[in-house]
Amino acid sequence: MSLSIMLLAFLGDLASAGSNGSHAAAVLFENFETVFHTTPAMLSDSLDDSGGWYVWEPFGYLRVALEAVEKQLPAKVLAESEAILVGSKHFLPPTGLGSIRSTRCYIIVLRKESALDFSRYFNKPPVASAVGTPIWNWSADLGEFGDGDPRSSSLYATPITQSYILVSNNLEELQNVSRRLTSVNNDARVLAGIHEWNDLRQHEFWGYRRYKHGKPRPIDRLVGTDQITPQAEAVILYVGMRKQTGVLRLFSSSPDDATAENINATGRITPLRPVGPKVWETVFPLAEIGSFPDSAYWVLWLFGWGVVV
Repeated sequence: MSLSIMLLAFLGDLASAGSNGSHAAAVLFENFETVFHTTPAMLSDSLDDSGGWYVWEPFGYLRVALEAVEKQLPAKVLAESEAILVGSKHFLPPTGLGSIRSTRCYIIVLRKESALDFSRYFNKPPVASAVGTPIWNWSADLGEFGDGDPRSSSLYATPITQSYILVSNNLEELQNVSRRLTSVNNDARVLAGIHEWNDLRQHEFWGYRRYKHGKPRPIDRLVGTDQITPQAEAVILYVGMRKQTGVLRLFSSSPDDATAENINATGRITPLRPVGPKVWETVFPLAEIGSFPDSAYWVLWLFGWGVVV
């Protein structure tokens, strides 16, 4: 094979990988309020970093869920994947102490050459189907309901062609995402509405929340929206493990929006500073883990992820 043909094949593989990852992101953006993305390498490398907890936070549920099926399944999934994303919405407080609850759906983007047979890990019949593929159900002790409600979580999973594996705590959402992944692609329209998408997608780990403004909910103080004005549009987050820093950026429809000022008034993070007419930014150390919530961890509350202590 000539060098030029090999190069074209390599570029084709990259395009396909990027396409699958972007398609998964677009589907989650359409269906969920907050979306996080990471790579298997980022998860593996972050285990040895003091800020690694930051990368693992949105994906810890997936690891425990897969371990409940088979202890080595998380490692096998990481080895066969090129990206993992999670969408979350419908944030609820725990019963007692614990993590904020939400409806979640993980999309594992498989490598093109992956031969992972997800069905071999289930020795019972599927409970439903999505786009012609079986959906399996199992239970895991995720502690997602709080220490006052110790019941196990009910989880669902399905492989979509040989490109994705979906895992969710909600059957209907799993089926919705399955249908969108295999439906007519309108990713360009969806991603055009995402702030700085072309830059954000270059990072191995990122988070994005589009604020859903409407009737106030009594639990908003628990999901990072009590400082958010109706003018706030979105927040994005990405991290640099080498520098052990995180970057938080706030976008608004108004240059006079008070959201940044409100967040700064809490004193919980390094202050947001204006970096554009309708954009504010802060850079903070990942290893700054002080007395909760006065630490870098509080940033995750702005995305609907956090712990009630």
